[in-house]
Amino acid sequence: GCPPSHYKIDVGCPERKIAVEVDGRSHNALARKEQDRRKETYLRSIGWTVFRFTNEDVTQNLNVCVREVLSSI
Repeated sequence: GCPPSHYKIDVGCPERKIAVEVDGRSHNALARKEQDRRKETYLRSIGWTVFRFTNEDVTQNLNVCVREVLSSI
């Protein structure tokens, strides 16, 4: 079908078309994984770079996450 009229991005920079998604346990559910995949596919199709991290990535290795995002700029 057609994409939703809007998507919520956890952290986004429209000027640079960068999206950062931080996934908690709820993202392990099959239906949620499918929603995430559709959102990511759509964002990439319109030129966005999408980063996906788990809550644990962010709380335990924030510097690594930040470096990964910054390396794309």
